[in-house]
Amino acid sequence: MTITPTIVLNGAFRARLLGDRTLLFDRRLGLGLYPLPVVSMLTELVATRSDGSLDAALKPYEANLKAIAAAGGKIVAGTDSPINPYGLALHVEIESYVHAGLTPFQALQTATVNAAQALGLGVELGTVEVGKIADLTFLGGDPLIDIKNTRDVKRVMKGGRVYTVEDLIRKR
Repeated sequence: MTITPTIVLNGAFRARLLGDRTLLFDRRLGLGLYPLPVVSMLTELVATRSDGSLDAALKPYEANLKAIAAAGGKIVAGTDSPINPYGLALHVEIESYVHAGLTPFQALQTATVNAAQALGLGVELGTVEVGKIADLTFLGGDPLIDIKNTRDVKRVMKGGRVYTVEDLIRKR
């Protein structure tokens, strides 16, 4: 079974970011990637104190997610952007999987190998192997130690060419 839970739509986006001030220091916010209303919404959100009600409401979703993974189900990361901000919603979705009890490695697989397999492209994508399309993301920290390190994108390699975040934003 393959499932795309988009837990961010069920309140996980707000729950994970409530009080997470590190989000305000994401350099992509200052580079014009997100429109001002999105930046304002994020600023207001991280300034809000969590009362725990969102986390409590997410417990059944998280328990189901963990049970599906434990039973061998394939989870594929999804966000339904633009309901939540592009890119950032994917990071938060993956963070939510770790919060639900998946390991950081399992959470990363939801956006890589599991997604490629679900699309029928596992022979071409999803893992770094000889003969596969190897678009890579270079991070400033180890996501296996802290899943939030997936936000710290330093460079991206696409089609054999290396781009900085600034390069990519200029190209949009």
